[in-house]
Amino acid sequence: MIFLLSLWKNHFQILLTVDSMILLLVGGNLARAQGSPPLITDDTGTPGSNKWEINVGGTSELRHPDERQFEAPILDLNYGIGENIELSYQLPLLVTANRDEPSLMGLGDSVVGTKWRFLDEDKSGLSMSAYPQFTFNNPTSSVRRGLVTNDEQLFLPLELEKTVGPLDINFEAGHGFHFNAPDEWDYGIAVGHSFGDFELMGEIHGNALDHFQQDDLVVNVGARYQISKNCALLLSVGRSIHSDNTPCATFLSYTGIQFTF
Repeated sequence: MIFLLSLWKNHFQILLTVDSMILLLVGGNLARAQGSPPLITDDTGTPGSNKWEINVGGTSELRHPDERQFEAPILDLNYGIGENIELSYQLPLLVTANRDEPSLMGLGDSVVGTKWRFLDEDKSGLSMSAYPQFTFNNPTSSVRRGLVTNDEQLFLPLELEKTVGPLDINFEAGHGFHFNAPDEWDYGIAVGHSFGDFELMGEIHGNALDHFQQDDLVVNVGARYQISKNCALLLSVGRSIHSDNTPCATFLSYTGIQFTF
């Protein structure tokens, strides 16, 4: 908490919101805090040796005053190599809608990554992973049509997971190195509890340029419902609580299905 205070010292509302989430979730049974998806903040988890985790979902983002952005569907493939390594690939279909303008549709950027969990809490008292990811344009007209920017990014985050009393807490922070845009920071904290097959989770997630200028902070509440052994329903809703950018997301949501085998 001290680290977060020094990192976001101008945003006391964030700390109050995190504390509110913790108080809300403490009443349930202990569960592993879950990350993306349906949240933005990722965790240290991997699918397991020779196992798949496939998420098929969609996002909706309302931007002030008249812009909507959709990613539907989003294909999110994750494959485990051993117990501590994950290979991932993501590809969305983008749709933007503006008042008095025709809607646009096209492929979004591809994201490939490799997660390596090099510390496990049961052995080291703390789980920790590195998750380098590379984002690149697909050979489509999406750049020309303004759906995505003509840019590539190397994102280098670290994820930490620690059980603190009745809570398991995830923290992620990383630096994004852009080829044709200013570099940026991403950071977030997430907590979660389960009630049988139903899991409730929440997060604070931020994005800012270097030196933490032009930051955008969102609060997100999500849920996971285990439909069967290999299938789960994923949901989240959130909104911006602070933004120096215009337009900014005033409402965002995620709905998806997770398959594991």
